[in-house]
Amino acid sequence: MSDIKKAFDHILAQRDAYVKAEAYYDGHQPEVFQSQRWNRIFRFENADFRFNFAKTVVDSVLNRLEINQVQATTQAANRFIDRVFDQTDIKIDINEIHRSALIHGDTYAIVWPDMTGQVAIDYNSPLTTVIIYDQENPRIKSFAAKMWQVETETGKMLKMNLYYPDRIEKYQGMGDLEILTTLPNMILTETVTNPWSEIPVFHFRTHKPYRDWET
Repeated sequence: MSDIKKAFDHILAQRDAYVKAEAYYDGHQPEVFQSQRWNRIFRFENADFRFNFAKTVVDSVLNRLEINQVQATTQAANRFIDRVFDQTDIKIDINEIHRSALIHGDTYAIVWPDMTGQVAIDYNSPLTTVIIYDQENPRIKSFAAKMWQVETETGKMLKMNLYYPDRIEKYQGMGDLEILTTLPNMILTETVTNPWSEIPVFHFRTHKPYRDWET
């Protein structure tokens, strides 16, 4: 099985569970009542009566999460880390990373230079991103992928980046992600050198290797 197919299958297999988790956090799941009387009272779609306990649980933990310190082995590295964490947008992304990890059980950060050459740590949703781990040693990343949809003049286009320690492969193919059940024909459009010898995608999770939504 190709790496593109592995990433595609994993993202689609988990998608519904992640969407359901978001709905619980946003309070869009229907209320369940033990009493038939209460069911009759609140059975109308426009009823705005709702107890959103899921959001309370997530936010109470999120408010207690804070990065106290990141320390390297050299003074130069520590100064670099301090400069990175002084960037305001990174602090915003870190908050979103923590929130998404608590909601979905999985979320990702992609670390890569931005347009100005500065290191950027960007939040990426588990609805679009995945890390595929080595089957023998689940602590080792085999590769990572990000898949998303764009609109073009000829229709909807699926894009996918595959991240390896030495390169990033960029693919695209026509197809609607909302209705896709099989992988469309994906064409390699660009290969970017990765000079860091590290897959630049990092997994934040509440379970290993992934949240088991069947339990």
